[in-house]
Amino acid sequence: MSTSAISVPMELVDALGRRDFARVEECLASEVRFRALIPPHLCEANDAASVAGHLRSWFGGADELEMVASVVEPIASRVRMSYRLRLHDEDGWNTVEQQAYCDVVD
Repeated sequence: MSTSAISVPMELVDALGRRDFARVEECLASEVRFRALIPPHLCEANDAASVAGHLRSWFGGADELEMVASVVEPIASRVRMSYRLRLHDEDGWNTVEQQAYCDVVD
């Protein structure tokens, strides 16, 4: 897999860290298949706007958000994205870590 194949996933992780949900949406295929297992249930979406909406609902309301660490790397024919965020809201500071696997298409 070429380095250019991971450039869009890297942009997506960067946009998430900046809470630029419009850019997150632009990084996704219009007919994306998104499944996320988060407490207390499974979240699913089949379009870029809905995926960006899930991420906005999880991270958009924080007073502060800090990208602590991120990794984007090829694994076989897919790309693994991993990121750890520190969020501050009315309940104080929390750390969130997520792993994602994606297929990159033209």
